[in-house]
Amino acid sequence: MDAYLKLEWSKQHRRSELRLLEYFAIDFSRYEEDILNLHINETDPVHQLGDVYTDVGGALEFPVDPRTGVEVRQLELDATRPFRLFDRFPSGSNLNRAEHQHCLAVQNRINMRLGFETAEEVEALGKFQLMGVRLTRERVLFNSFVKNYFLNNLAGRKRTIDGELDELVVGVWRGKVGRMLEGRSGKYQLATAVMWLRYRKNEKQVGFEPASENVLELGCVRNIYTENLLHASTLRRSKRILDRYLEEQRETKDVDDAVHVDSILRQDEEVRFVVNSGALCYLLDKACSMEQRWAIPFRIESVGGRNVVFIEKKLQPVRMLTHERNVQAHKYLVRSFMTMVKKEGAKPEQESNVNVKIEYKAVGFDEYLQQLEANRKPSEPVQKNVSLQLWNLQDGDEQYRFLVRTRTDCYESLRKVKFYINISIKLEYQTEFGAEQMTKSELIREWTRQRLRPNSRTLRLRINASNHIILSHHYLELKDIEEELKRLYDIEPQNLLTNLWQTLRLIMQFPPGEHLLQHDTKNPETVMILSQSSTTFTLDLHALYSNVEYERCALEEYDWVPIDATVITKLHREHTLLPGTFPHWTKRHRIVSRETLKPKPKPKPEAPVKPKKKKSKAKRIRQKQKEKERQAQKQKEKEVQQSLEQFAPYEGPSRAPAKEGTPAKQARPAPAAIGFVKGESFDYQSYVNQANAKKDD
Repeated sequence: MDAYLKLEWSKQHRRSELRLLEYFAIDFSRYEEDILNLHINETDPVHQLGDVYTDVGGALEFPVDPRTGVEVRQLELDATRPFRLFDRFPSGSNLNRAEHQHCLAVQNRINMRLGFETAEEVEALGKFQLMGVRLTRERVLFNSFVKNYFLNNLAGRKRTIDGELDELVVGVWRGKVGRMLEGRSGKYQLATAVMWLRYRKNEKQVGFEPASENVLELGCVRNIYTENLLHASTLRRSKRILDRYLEEQRETKDVDDAVHVDSILRQDEEVRFVVNSGALCYLLDKACSMEQRWAIPFRIESVGGRNVVFIEKKLQPVRMLTHERNVQAHKYLVRSFMTMVKKEGAKPEQESNVNVKIEYKAVGFDEYLQQLEANRKPSEPVQKNVSLQLWNLQDGDEQYRFLVRTRTDCYESLRKVKFYINISIKLEYQTEFGAEQMTKSELIREWTRQRLRPNSRTLRLRINASNHIILSHHYLELKDIEEELKRLYDIEPQNLLTNLWQTLRLIMQFPPGEHLLQHDTKNPETVMILSQSSTTFTLDLHALYSNVEYERCALEEYDWVPIDATVITKLHREHTLLPGTFPHWTKRHRIVSRETLKPKPKPKPEAPVKPKKKKSKAKRIRQKQKEKERQAQKQKEKEVQQSLEQFAPYEGPSRAPAKEGTPAKQARPAPAAIGFVKGESFDYQSYVNQANAKKDD
């Protein structure tokens, strides 16, 4: 029974392929009827060795793959080789294995929010920071390599979606568009255009705090048992479960909370806004990104002598990219693990007849499931959950009250206590290199939902988009999301609220009626406000949503998302590899980028400027005296020149030679000066002596 202990496994004791081939060929020739050898030949006919070993000469022939006709040379996979993709990196890491392990331990401690109190912990943190400086250049090259590899090899993952999941998303999408057209199909005329304020830091920020802890909850909240979700081998569900979920979504109705909202508005006269949390989340997100087309309806009603602004949820998109469809599909897959808890009344007792004969019949499993579906009683339609809570917005001395309508994804009960959970889906397309950074939109949505439900938690699920497997999960608080926004994008969410408030104040000035807040990609800097009109119109919702593009676009472009250097995945733990670095098990090479191949011109050293020496007082006096003499000499020469011009004879104007192309005119002789004959020379020195003599007299 202990014979298996003496076996030699090739994983620990590696041998050459030729030796292995010979060994198994001899073993098969001796024990041809052995069940193990027969099973190997049955499961792997390509590499069977029954006919390739001959006793004549002992020559060995490699089997041929029937699919390609190529000789199979590698009969055993090397399972001990390190991660293969990392061997393609141009160089090894600047840190060795021990330093990678040290950095992983410190980074894990930072992620778990554990302090550094002892002297050893502080020293370890300082060493980690010094190593981070050494890795600056390496991480730049790492990002450059991963970006190039993604754009050439992995970009197709974002343009791929499973057919059944695409049908599920389109089915839910069609239902939402149909319900929207039933309740809203008006025509709108352009009223004005508002300059949209992008993100900027404000000196004075508005305060947004809950007015009370009382929350009015309506409808049913889904219950989730996280162990079933997190321990599932894959999120992919069967077609039967997906069809049932689609049917449930079509039957689910929205909660009619108009009576409760009207009651709150009449009791509290300070309420000026009734806002849907989804619209508020979308407006905060679009304050940083104006690259998509969107529309949010709002109406203004007069309640109790004051105008109240009702901001409803955004309209359905006319076009949806493949990545957005994938995100929606995985949200539905996660919700399929949730259950809807209903309170059922006591069932009436029925008289049981003992003598009734029951016939049993053996049927197939698929037929049995179909019978269950046919005999299933139609249940009452489930209402979606809605929560209403009052909030105060403080802008200096002015205060405005908001009534915020929110929705909760699910709750988890622990010892009869409910913990509300917000599900956040993060799809991973580069699992070969680590975890992607959270985008700006994803973080802002997480922050908004967590901020509007203070008693809830955010469950972030990182899911492999290719095989639908949950890679990691994290429970986040509000401060975790705020720190990540600050670290990655230098954004303070409070500034987003302040910028959005500037636009909401303009909306308050519109007259009562139905309006639409719309953004078009043609004018990225402005947001148009349209008012409902029955005569002339700029936008017809019924015509717009009659031509929704349910089919995926053939050409889609996506930007590369960098790898987050602070998130440690299973890949990094297994290979003792710090995120965002080169592998430490390959040889290190000196890498010179293309920009640095040509040496930069060195700046020429400037000649040292000698400091000016201070002149002595006697020297300054002598220089002043010389300057006075120089000025006197210049004045004297000027006066002599004036005298010359005064006493010198006038010869008349000079004649310029005739130009080419013009008829030459008869030149008249210039009149000679009185007392002088033309051609005689004059003695100007006599005039100079005469002028000096008069000046001396």
